[in-house]
Order: sequence, then structure tokens, then C-alpha cells
Amino acid sequence: MMSNAKTEKVSTKPARPLWFWIVVLPTGLIFLVFTFTNWDDVHIQLWPVASDVTLPLFGVVFVALAAGFFGGRLVAWRSTAPSVRRLTQKVAALERELSESQGRVHSVEKSLTQSEHLLAEAERAVAEASRRSAAMAKSSQEVGEQAQDHRGDA
Repeated sequence: MMSNAKTEKVSTKPARPLWFWIVVLPTGLIFLVFTFTNWDDVHIQLWPVASDVTLPLFGVVFVALAAGFFGGRLVAWRSTAPSVRRLTQKVAALERELSESQGRVHSVEKSLTQSEHLLAEAERAVAEASRRSAAMAKSSQEVGEQAQDHRGDA
């Protein structure tokens, strides 16, 4: 029979692999060196605004990198959203199906247990009937022998 043990929740957060640190640490060092060596001011004119904005070079570069990073994340999120939604619905449907299947398995297990009890009762009843039948046959044989003894005496 199957047991209804609860499944343990497994952490889905992966550990940081070594290659992650091999990439992140040098990149971080490059950004730090770039920041400390590029304090020169840059004049930026934004088209709809008539005035100039003066920022350090590293600030402009970091803002451009951040805008590119978050813009890319937005595009990636928008392009995967339909697939994620479809897969989420599929997972929910499979979980419902699993739950229904587990309910059916439980029902079948319960029926099997009841059938096993009925079979055991039937086997006991057959054994009792067989024992009684043997006792009755023995009794009948004894009665027959006694009747034959009576006939022989008469």
C-alpha cells in the first residue's frame, strides 16, 4: 500500500557557484578603479531641457549601464511573461490532477482494505463450515454405525 507522507519543501535558491565569484569580484574591482579614476565632469544636454547638466564621468557611465541593465530585464520579463503564465497554469492543472489521483488511490486503498477484511471473514466462515461439515459427517457415520450395530443385534 502507498503511504501519504507529506513532501518536504526543498529550497529552490541555488548556492553561488565558484564561477559567479570569479566573474563578480574582478568586475567589481574594475568598477571601483573606474570610479576612482574618472572624476572629470561631463556636460550633458538633454534635448527637451534647455539647460546643461554637469555630472562626473563615472556617474554618467553607471547610469547608462543601469538603464541598459534594467531595460534588458524589462524586455526579458515582457517576452517570457506569456510562457511563465502558461506554465504556471499547467503546473496548477497538474497539481489538481495529482491531488485527484491521490484521492482515488486513497479510495482504492480503503476499498482494498475492506475487501481484505471481507475475504478474511469469508475464509473464517468457510473454515467453520468445513469444521462443522466434518463434525456432522463424523456424527452421521457414528449414527450409521450404531444403527448397523442395532440391526446386527436384532
